[in-house]
Amino acid sequence: QAGPAPPCALFLSDQIPSESNPSGANATGYSSAAFDEACRAARAAPDAAAASAAHHTAAALLAADLPALPLFYWPRTGLSRLGLTGYALDPWSPSELWNIEQIAP
Repeated sequence: QAGPAPPCALFLSDQIPSESNPSGANATGYSSAAFDEACRAARAAPDAAAASAAHHTAAALLAADLPALPLFYWPRTGLSRLGLTGYALDPWSPSELWNIEQIAP
């Protein structure tokens, strides 16, 4: 995922899918108390500098443990026919195509 802040919440221990949490985002099963602490600190930081420092800590821990090795991004596509007006992608779904209707041909 791409966005204004690194998606560290995808690797939180409480996001490991289970019977009680079937929609958990941490498909790797990665669990680290130090990473959880750094990620939560980043997400709750009072300012950008504190958030950045905590995200760097979380990223360093994740890089050292390497619970996953992303080799490619899943592309998101949107199709429409020529002349269609009012086309918009789902605004709640993160995508590189979030503003495709505004991109000039």
